[in-house]
Amino acid sequence: MKLLRYSTMLFVFELFMTDLFLGQWVPQNSNTQASLNDVIMLDQQTGIAVGDSGKILKTLDAGQNWIEEFSAANVRWNALAFANAMKGAVVGDSCKIAFTFDGGENWTFIDSSSTTHLTAADYMGETTLYVGDNSGSVFYTNNDGITWSLISFGNEPVMDIFFTESAYIDYSGHVI
Repeated sequence: MKLLRYSTMLFVFELFMTDLFLGQWVPQNSNTQASLNDVIMLDQQTGIAVGDSGKILKTLDAGQNWIEEFSAANVRWNALAFANAMKGAVVGDSCKIAFTFDGGENWTFIDSSSTTHLTAADYMGETTLYVGDNSGSVFYTNNDGITWSLISFGNEPVMDIFFTESAYIDYSGHVI
């Protein structure tokens, strides 16, 4: 009898703990067959996801429904970053970059003859966008992509850029 009581209590405890720690994650349907490579939530309801086939998706209801904002077969978006709820950027293969100034409704593309694959992006404050590539370079702009400056960290791919009060750049498992 004690074993049954103990087993029941253990089962209830495990069920409660699983719900407590895993209960916040709910699978969502993005309504696309394309692989999605990055997602950002601008607030509790609004989010943007980017991926293969040039997909830029937006949700206004915490991921219940996704709207396709942009699609282009020749673009693979790898990362996105937002300075605030309105101003953001997406980066991808073949040095593709696009900016939005209206929360992702419209995108302005920057042409580049470079073939480097952009792999990471983040804003430092409201104006400075940092972008990393697959060859170990980090570029930054203070004027929405009109001019760029280069910082080189070697030849390992930049995997992520993240700003808090300090900057973190992850390139092939090394953090700066």
